[in-house]
Parts: sequence; structure tokens; C-alpha cells
Amino acid sequence: MAPRTALVVDDSRSARFAMRKYLEGLSYEVDTAENAQEAYQRLADRRPDLIFLDHVMPEEDGFAVLRRIKADAETAAIPVVICSSNEGEAFVAEARTQGAADVLQKPPTPLQIRQVIERLATPAPPAVDTADAQPAAAAEPAPAEPGTVAESPRPEALSAQLERAMGQLRAQIETVRKQATPVENEAPERLTALETRMSALEQRLNTELAGISKQQQIQIDDLHMQYQEQIDGLRAHHQHQIDALRDQLAAEVKRLHEKSDQDLRALHHQLSEKIEAVRQQARQDAIDQIGDALLKAFGRGG
Repeated sequence: MAPRTALVVDDSRSARFAMRKYLEGLSYEVDTAENAQEAYQRLADRRPDLIFLDHVMPEEDGFAVLRRIKADAETAAIPVVICSSNEGEAFVAEARTQGAADVLQKPPTPLQIRQVIERLATPAPPAVDTADAQPAAAAEPAPAEPGTVAESPRPEALSAQLERAMGQLRAQIETVRKQATPVENEAPERLTALETRMSALEQRLNTELAGISKQQQIQIDDLHMQYQEQIDGLRAHHQHQIDALRDQLAAEVKRLHEKSDQDLRALHHQLSEKIEAVRQQARQDAIDQIGDALLKAFGRGG
């Protein structure tokens, strides 16, 4: 199986480097370009499976590059993800109008990149014929905007989303069941169509449940990884501080030892000088005493 390929187009060197690392961690082979002209050259050399395109770039912005990619029959089918710090439904709608497959908030996290890739790889749910029952169609849940998903909702938010999706889809199933009751004696084709709709709705409910559960698990795994990285970082930081303090204390002890040795040598020198001075004084006193004794002795003898 050939490896998946991606093209990252961004005028920021650090952004290109980060995206390359994230995508390589997801087993992608990654090409990069820092402007529109380099992007066109990369596309001429190789057709990637996916393009991540920065919105704000010099000379040609992301939307201009996107329009040119979609206008070329050779590259029109490649999914393009617009990467931008812009927020809001209006920008997401504009990006999709220009031909973007999804929108990724900058700077992205590994989880947000993985979610975008999984959304693009997941086939759309089967279409449900709503011609026979408009109320059921009106109750269809609105699809989540890419910008909303990219904000990495907390697990409790995903649980609330799960409850809403379940409630809406169950309401659709109940509506279909109610519609099926009056027509139990009608043509088998009518009943078959209603049963098909119910089966499709139940299948969509199961798909929604599986998808949200998977998203919850991914979020939990990502949070666990982030917390573990923070713990490891704090542990390394504290160990670094301990090592630095140990080195500082060792240097201080060494300095105190050297100062003590200097003080002891200075004191020993002072004591030696005093002892020598006392010795010389005692010798001089003894000589003087002997001299006085001799003078007195010779003086008496004379």
C-alpha cells in the first residue's frame, strides 16, 4: 500500500515545520511550499492526496491558489484544507464556497489535524428520501461546522452533543413510525419505503454514536498525552533545578573549603611570626641577663 502524501503551503517556516512533523506522525509523506508559485511547481511534479493551504500569503492568497487548483482538471479532485486564524461561520462558508473541503484553525493541535483528516476520510452518511415526510426532514440535525470541531470540545461537551444527536434521530424515527401506522394496509411499496427510511435513520444514529464515541476517546487520549507531557516536563524542570542547586551547593562548599584553607594558612603564618618574635625576644632577654651577670661578676672581681 502506497503511503499517503500531503502538500503544506505556508509562508511561515515554523508553521511548515510543525505541520510536517504532525503529518509525518500520521504516516504521511509531506512536501512543502512557501508561496503560490512553489505550490504550483510541487503540484506539477506530484499529485498529493491532501493539501493544507494557508489563507494569508504574499502575492497570491490562499483563496486565489484554491480557485486555481479547483479550476485545473488535474488537481480539482484533491481535497484542500484552508488553514487560517480567522474564526466564524462566515469565513468557513466563504472557504467552502471557494472550494475548500474543510477549515483548520491556526495554530492547530495534533488532535485538530487528526480530526480534519478523519472527517475527510469518513464517507458521508447515506441520503434519506424526505419527499414523503417533510416533518422528519425538518428535524434533521445540522452538520457541525469545521471551525466548531477544530476547537477541540471537552468530553462533557461531546457528551451533550451525543445526547442532542440521539434525541434528534430518535425523534425522526418516532415520526416515521407514526407515519407508518395509518398506511399499514396500503401498498407494500409504501411500507417498504418507510421501513427503508427507518433503517437508514437507525443506521445514521449508530454512525453518529460511533463517531462521537470515537471522538471522545481521541479527545481523552489527547488530554492524557498532554497531561503526561506536562508532568514529564515539570519533572525534568524540577530535576534540572535540583541539579543546578546541587552544583551551586557543591561550588559553595568548595569555595568555603578554599577560604577556610586560606584562613588557616594565614593564621598559621601569623602564629609562626608571633612564636618567632617571642623566641627572639626570649633569646635577647637571656643574652641581656647573661651580659648583666657577667658585668656584675667582673665588676666585683676587680
